[in-house]
Amino acid sequence: MRRAHLAWLVAGLGACSKAGAEKVPEPVASATAPATAAAPSAAAARPWPVPAMWRGSYESVAATLYIPADWKGVHWKVTDTPAGIGEGTIELSIDPSTGSVRGTLTGVLGPASLRGQAADGRVTATIARDDPGDRGFAGILAATLAGQRAEGTLSVSLADAAAIRTGTFTLAPAGAREMAR
Repeated sequence: MRRAHLAWLVAGLGACSKAGAEKVPEPVASATAPATAAAPSAAAARPWPVPAMWRGSYESVAATLYIPADWKGVHWKVTDTPAGIGEGTIELSIDPSTGSVRGTLTGVLGPASLRGQAADGRVTATIARDDPGDRGFAGILAATLAGQRAEGTLSVSLADAAAIRTGTFTLAPAGAREMAR
């Protein structure tokens, strides 16, 4: 039971890379509520035309977990494994009317599905296993959209929290001549 809670802690808090911690953008508010005078629609909140389809690649590396000093009773050991270290692809679509994000992640961290929201130049999404029974990597993704480019980070752990990974990615609108790397 303790390992299950630790796995959610890793996914919820995000993993810190060995090079240093990066600030992950806070999750964006849901854009599914009806638009009213007090709450503008998600489409109105985005001051730029958002391409509907994005594609690109990620590179993941081993990460560490910070355990606060006041959690003296918590002990955690990372399994030395090459699993989840390497490259893969990300594809996602953004519904321009709701900001809803759907997508896929393949490669060393996949296969997994992405579900989230886009608003105000940011995308946040959960990374969930296509087959939860495989106990593979799951976690969170955060990105910033700027014109025809998206850049971000992902933080994932194995289901038993035996290994955690962090990664960076770059996306470009689908159909762009050069795929972002």
